[in-house]
Amino acid sequence: MPCRWPGRASPPGRTADAIFGLSTATTFAEFRAAATNYAAPALSVVYADVHGHIGYLAPGSIPVRSAATAGAPAGYVPAPGWQSTWDWRDIVPNAELPWALDPQEGFIVAANNKVTPLPSPYLGSDWDTGWRAARISQLLATGPKLTPADMNRLQQDTFDAFARTLVPVLLGVDLSLDGFTEEAQRLLRSWDLTTPADRSDASAAAVYFYAVWSRLVQGTFDDQLPADLRSDGGPRWRQAVIRLLEDPANLWWDDKRTSGVVENRDEILHRALAQARLDLTRSMGSSTSSWSWGKVHLLDLSHPVLGDRSDAGLVARLFDRGPVPVAGGSAVVLATAFDASMGFRVISAPAARLVVDLGDLDASTWVLQTGQSGHAGHPHYVDQLDTWASGGAFAWPFSAASVTAAASERITLVPKP
Repeated sequence: MPCRWPGRASPPGRTADAIFGLSTATTFAEFRAAATNYAAPALSVVYADVHGHIGYLAPGSIPVRSAATAGAPAGYVPAPGWQSTWDWRDIVPNAELPWALDPQEGFIVAANNKVTPLPSPYLGSDWDTGWRAARISQLLATGPKLTPADMNRLQQDTFDAFARTLVPVLLGVDLSLDGFTEEAQRLLRSWDLTTPADRSDASAAAVYFYAVWSRLVQGTFDDQLPADLRSDGGPRWRQAVIRLLEDPANLWWDDKRTSGVVENRDEILHRALAQARLDLTRSMGSSTSSWSWGKVHLLDLSHPVLGDRSDAGLVARLFDRGPVPVAGGSAVVLATAFDASMGFRVISAPAARLVVDLGDLDASTWVLQTGQSGHAGHPHYVDQLDTWASGGAFAWPFSAASVTAAASERITLVPKP
């Protein structure tokens, strides 16, 4: 099947040149000029300098397509590339790609959310629904001046903005005849909508909420979808549920597995609350005080070649690490996502966290998810993991003098004679 990708254009793109140019730019104009050489894959790039300027670019070779599939924007679905009527007409000029410099808001947020309201050029349709971006914007707007410590705390924020929409609906379900489930429902009444990993009231409420959410999407969608399209509880499913909540009699609420019965919204919500209560009772005990999000929201670090968490063999034990309890979730600033169809174990998380103080570069901080060495027997293989998981960070000196003063080890690379 014919396939075309900007990264394999002829003549070849100059993406490598662009990366060097972005790294050495001293002004936003130079930064933007360097990005004109960037071909693929398309990126969201943020900019800041010591003079107080901030900027955003979305560089990449974006094709102008000749046609679109009916009912979908051009490029949304695969096209019959062997037919010339579907050929690319051109590449979107760099001047027409989204960019910003010193916006009026005083900050820029890029969290996989839609970057422009304009439909053209077509940059994609599968954007994050914006829960994380909205929360980041809210936190940035709390004060005229934020310190590096404030920014580090922002990166650790575990507030679930989506829960603010669903929890009131769950609390509206009448469980007066089901005291066992009502006991768990009460956790949501005082929940501050944060998702810590520790053993606390908020953590117990978080794990119950996500157990309910998992059961809710299963009961609403999976009875009407093939196995390979089962709901994972991600952004699309959150958006779908928000719309369905406004339509209590929608046919999606009906469980097709119950012959002769037509369920409505409140019945599915009641069932999800009760099933989640039973699920957590089996896995963590009947007392809600023993529940915590960190017991099930676990990060497994598996080596991509030699590791396998399902294998108890010696090689896997040498290379793999974990599981590690972590806070956060799929729709929060601390993005430790999970797939609701497979449980609550982490499927993606920040590989590193960086806070740069452009007023004092030597005061910047940094932490890796694992460590600096890829050698499983090296002391720096995973020596940053505990700090990363607990929300800490290490000093990241910038100037030559500060680097020399902070160094505890030195590696010297000598060319082979």
